Amino acid sequence: MSPLATGLFHRAISQSGVAILPTEQAGDVTATESVASAVGCVTTPYDDMMCCLRREPAEDILAVDRPGYPLPVVDGHFLVDTPKDLVRKKQLNKVDYLLGTNNDEFGWMFSIRNLYADGMSAAEFKARMPYEMFFVGLIYPEGNTSVLIPAVLHEYLDSVDTDDPFAVRDQYFQLKSDWSFVARAVLMAEAQSALPVRVYQYEFQHRSSIFPFKPDFVKAEHLDELFYVFGIPLLREDEAWKLPFTDQERDLSLDIMAYWVNFANNGDPNDYSGAARFRDSTDWPRYTPSSKAYLKLDLASSADVDLRGNRMEFWNEVVPKLMGGDATTSGAVRLAWTVWSFASLSAFFLCNI
Repeated sequence: MSPLATGLFHRAISQSGVAILPTEQAGDVTATESVASAVGCVTTPYDDMMCCLRREPAEDILAVDRPGYPLPVVDGHFLVDTPKDLVRKKQLNKVDYLLGTNNDEFGWMFSIRNLYADGMSAAEFKARMPYEMFFVGLIYPEGNTSVLIPAVLHEYLDSVDTDDPFAVRDQYFQLKSDWSFVARAVLMAEAQSALPVRVYQYEFQHRSSIFPFKPDFVKAEHLDELFYVFGIPLLREDEAWKLPFTDQERDLSLDIMAYWVNFANNGDPNDYSGAARFRDSTDWPRYTPSSKAYLKLDLASSADVDLRGNRMEFWNEVVPKLMGGDATTSGAVRLAWTVWSFASLSAFFLCNI
């Protein structure tokens, strides 16, 4: 997304995430003031704060504990606009792109604590919506989540039996995955494929046999594909990584590694030119604005089109209109995003200790 990166790389791969994130605007010194306070510097006036910070040892600055993630700054130089607007305007580096998501991305946040094992009622689903939509609303500060919530309830609950707690729970999981991961990846695929480059999209769908401790309702969750990308099922002689993958899972790993390497070498996951060996793997169709083709990565991979089509149209077209258009970020958005990021990571690590 940065013009400064033009020509520094010729292909890219994004797995379970793209750079459509909140940003800070140049001139927002909230984070700087936080660091200044932590090292004993004044925060006003600005020039005095900066003079004090420049006198501090680098080690002291780096030692400041700030929860959450630092956000990119729209400075007009490295980042000339918000990532969302750069995607909308298709102001992106013209490079071949392979990207995708897993079919149950947000399952990891629930499976580690076996939450909602007995399902979720429609009332619980509805009660969660102000919290969930609060973060969507922060990306669109001019919008009104009171308008957004009924639309989300219509999109995710009207199509299922709301008396079935397992069906309701599955819709909640899908909602979390859709708006946090999938919709942004699809938006990115659409924008990049409009450029004169090759784009390939996937959805990883295989629930690994080595995870019997996961609840039955959790499928391929966040991070699961990494085992296959890096060939972990093949490490049968390494005691540290000698895991009971099946022969079919080893084949899936070989296929995925071949796709990734072929793409890196030739810009096409199907092109084995220069490869040491050829695999008789499923043909991966190229994603174009008209075809919206993608590959379902599984023990028996297959091609399909228009991943979660109606849901992606909802998040990428309907929601921005309901919420007033383009996204911006304020200090309040940054604070809320930091709190959400920190809380999510804390929950993940605390539950795995």
